[in-house]
Amino acid sequence: MIEHEIVWIWIGDPARASRSEIPDLSFIGGSPRHGISRGYMPTAAAHQLLTDNILDLSHADYLHPDTLGGGSISRSKPVVSRGAGHSLRVSWTALDEEPLPIMRPNLGCDRADMWTDVLWYPNGVMVLSITAAPAGTDPETGIKTVNAHIMTPETDTQTHYFYCNSRNFRTDDEEYNNQRAAALRRAFELEDKPIVEAQQRSLGNRNFMEMRPALLPIDAGSVAARRIYGALLTEQMDTLFAVRSASSFI
Repeated sequence: MIEHEIVWIWIGDPARASRSEIPDLSFIGGSPRHGISRGYMPTAAAHQLLTDNILDLSHADYLHPDTLGGGSISRSKPVVSRGAGHSLRVSWTALDEEPLPIMRPNLGCDRADMWTDVLWYPNGVMVLSITAAPAGTDPETGIKTVNAHIMTPETDTQTHYFYCNSRNFRTDDEEYNNQRAAALRRAFELEDKPIVEAQQRSLGNRNFMEMRPALLPIDAGSVAARRIYGALLTEQMDTLFAVRSASSFI
């Protein structure tokens, strides 16, 4: 089926397919023509490594200093909570900080309050939103960007990465939209991709969690998502095994 300008394919039991299970990405179709950009990045890494990258945004302060850096995320404590169904939310609140480089030119101030939120749906569909307003003002008066990150695995170590970026400012400026899209493409392809692919080469075919990694507070979101996904996968496999076992007695 097609929803939010995206083709969704259900490969399980047709009787269990439900449009209600599709994440709400309605902002894609509701954005002005020059207020949204789209991209695609095939990546030689497991989809969960790419998911980790979005659920722990502290890396942006170091890996994306010219676009999403500045240190505010690293100085903020991630708050992890469960959303509807099996979804997961990770939020950061940064008050009276230097604006993100990509937001500063359109914010018109040197100090800002910023709210960053990632909503993760199993498995590999995420909505990332950033709101920024002059420090001490109402967030509703600020500027906002809403982004979709979709990781579709091809194999255990190959992933199709689709993304789009929308915003509520300069939505009629085609040149600015192209510049912003190019900046994000550079950040993903020249900064994120090499690091994540290097992680995959180092990991090889080993199970990440079975390697007993040293986990930090900033890993809380990605670890929670991995556990939810693992539980759902186990449930699915148990159901499939039960169905096959029952069939053998028919």
